[in-house]
Amino acid sequence: MKQAIDSLYRLEPSYKAKGNWEYETNKWLKDHYYLNTVVFYFNSQPEEMYYVTYIDKGNGDHPNYSRLAIRGVQTSSNSWKHYDEFSESEKLRIETRFHEEIVKKIEM
Repeated sequence: MKQAIDSLYRLEPSYKAKGNWEYETNKWLKDHYYLNTVVFYFNSQPEEMYYVTYIDKGNGDHPNYSRLAIRGVQTSSNSWKHYDEFSESEKLRIETRFHEEIVKKIEM
């Protein structure tokens, strides 16, 4: 999974946080160093970042495939919210964006 994510960052460097967003990314990565963690930045509207954890194939309850989980979202208003704090319609929007812009590219 790490190789796929690193490859995506090379092909699409815009998914890496920049400027003020970079500080928040580094904070999350440092605070959660014990997890396989990645942060994806989206500069198109709505501007936001997704804090994501992943479990590689061969680990966890389902060892036949890798898994990604959105744990938190930071909006342009500089507030982090846990994924579970969003309404169902917002969760659907977030999941759709994540699937279309990230998951599909990693699966290729």
